Amino acid sequence: MAIFIDQMVVHVVGSGDDTRPPGITGDSWCHAVSTTDLLELELFLTTNAATILCPPTNIRTPLLGSRQTYVGLNQVQLAAAIAAGASPRRQITTATSGFDSPGTTPYYEP
Repeated sequence: MAIFIDQMVVHVVGSGDDTRPPGITGDSWCHAVSTTDLLELELFLTTNAATILCPPTNIRTPLLGSRQTYVGLNQVQLAAAIAAGASPRRQITTATSGFDSPGTTPYYEP
């Protein structure tokens, strides 16, 4: 059971991973995933709501059109999530460690 978070990246239009997640207004964001299930990610965001400032309603899931379940975080939220216990990882490690990861691709969106 762990929350993995990748590094902040500027997402280039047409890159295959440029669909702006809920709550993100700029072109830079990172991804957080659960290695266990959706409930773990929801619990992490709810428990740390006062510091991360990202509601569980911002979670993207395959039912909402993404390739896997994740939440997008901005720079401030990234720092707060790490302080709350999320483990920083490389993008490929984070993408393939999610409980419902579709494979080795680092892309979260179709």
